[in-house]
Amino acid sequence: MAKNTRLQGIEALQHIMENVLEVTEFDNLWMALEREKYTSIRHVATMTLQDIDELSYVETVPGNDNNTSGTTRLVQVPKLERRQLLWLLHWRDWKSTQLTTFTTQQWLDLTIDEFDDFVEDVLPGLMRGTSKGTSTSSSGEAAGIVTSSEVQNFKKSIDKSQSDFPTFNGQNHKWSQWKQTYMSVSANHGIERILDDSPIPEKNSKDWELYSVQNQYFYNILTVKVTSGKAKVIVNQHASTLDGKSVWREFCDHYEHSSIVSM
Repeated sequence: MAKNTRLQGIEALQHIMENVLEVTEFDNLWMALEREKYTSIRHVATMTLQDIDELSYVETVPGNDNNTSGTTRLVQVPKLERRQLLWLLHWRDWKSTQLTTFTTQQWLDLTIDEFDDFVEDVLPGLMRGTSKGTSTSSSGEAAGIVTSSEVQNFKKSIDKSQSDFPTFNGQNHKWSQWKQTYMSVSANHGIERILDDSPIPEKNSKDWELYSVQNQYFYNILTVKVTSGKAKVIVNQHASTLDGKSVWREFCDHYEHSSIVSM
C-alpha cells in the first residue's frame, strides 16, 4: 500500500507538471525541482514560500574556444515560473476547504482548464486578501476560502488584545450585558462564528484548521476572564477539549433559561 502511495505521488507530480503547468523535463522549473530531489507531489505540496523563491537550476556555460571546457552555474528559476508553483499551492489550499479530506487523487483529477479558471476567477481575490474564509456548510460545500496564510496570521495576532474581553463572575444579572460585549468584541477579533450559530466546518479542511485555532483561542480567554459561579464550572468541564464554542452554547442555555424561569 505504501509503495502504491509513493508511486501515485510521483505520477501526480508528473501529471501536474506536464498537463497542468505544461512544463517538460527540459524546462527550468522541472530541472530545479529535480535538483532539489522533489520527485513526488507531496514534496511540492509541503514547499514553503522560501523554498519556492530559492528554486534554482544548473546551467552550463560553454568555454571560449575548443580547448576550454564549459563551466556550470546556478540560475534562479524565472519569477513567473515560480509564481505558477505558488498558484498551484493556493489552489490546493482552496480546494481543501471544499473536501473532508484532500488526497493525491485531487491532484490527478486537476485539469489545465480547472486550474486556469481558478487562476483567473479565484486567485486574484486571494492575492489581494479580499476573499474571506467562512464556515463550510453541512453539505460539505465551502461558503468561502481559507488559506494557510490566514491560519498563520491569526496565530500571530491572538496574544495582542485579550484585554478587550471583560471578566465575568457568573452572576445571572450580569449575563446579558457581558454577552453583548463579547459578541461585539469577538466580531472585532474575527471570531464571531465561535459565538453565533455558524455551522462547524468539516474536519481536515483548511477552514477546520482555522476554526480549531479560533475555538481554542476563545476557550483560553474564557479560562482567564470567567472567574466564578456556574460559568466557571462550565469552563472547567471542557478543559480536556478546549472547546470554546461548546462552552458558549452552555452559557446561553444556562443563563438564558435561568432568566426565563426566574420570570
